[in-house]
Amino acid sequence: MQGSRVSRGAASGLRGADTRFIHLGFEYDTFCVNPPVYCANLLRSFIVRGGKCVERHLHSEWEAYDIAANVGLVVNASGMGFGDSKCFPTRGQTVLTNLEATGGTVTRQNKDGSWSFIIPRFLNGGTVIGGTKQPRDSSSEVDPATRELLLRNACTIESYTLPSSQAIDTAKVIADIVGLRPTREGGMRIEAERNKDDSNGVGPSRQVVHAYGAGGRGFETSWGVAELVAELVADALAVDYAIVRAKF
Repeated sequence: MQGSRVSRGAASGLRGADTRFIHLGFEYDTFCVNPPVYCANLLRSFIVRGGKCVERHLHSEWEAYDIAANVGLVVNASGMGFGDSKCFPTRGQTVLTNLEATGGTVTRQNKDGSWSFIIPRFLNGGTVIGGTKQPRDSSSEVDPATRELLLRNACTIESYTLPSSQAIDTAKVIADIVGLRPTREGGMRIEAERNKDDSNGVGPSRQVVHAYGAGGRGFETSWGVAELVAELVADALAVDYAIVRAKF
């Protein structure tokens, strides 16, 4: 990764880190978004460019063709797919606090697979403390014990990003956040599929471009996934890829 700095074993390199207990570390510059603000901006851009939002309950991605008479292609970005046996939820719980003066994000991955992270939400969005990764757990209820564990664990990494004037043990909890990440065995499904009923050439050709199952990597991979989807859409519609890409 361009601009990244690596620390192995007891080597120095991570600012302020006690590297005696670090096997491998990375320090790098990247984007950090405030998800509610970012998603609202994406929706606004879509509407400004002529997009329209409708809400329907579908049993299959192919039913989307019946929403309107002029549907040319369907992109299935439903998260979990429709009856895909490889998909399962991964529960995540985080804590939104009122901390504002964080210098960046910091994440620690532990040997047992658990992790701790501190992620600022810029534009006065507070700071997220996390987090859990619980495969096949579909509970949306907040676990108070988990909240306390997350805050306690984050205290061990706060010195890497918080100024001395702020501390996690004095932070105000604004909200507990519980979400279900749409995970898929083997990774995301990104491919085009033609309706089997149209394979004999009878009736209008119908295709679906699938893009779901990102798990907890949706924001990180979204731009790359969008590029792949745009290529598949261009192939399916037999149009210039540059024209499709310009729509994003």
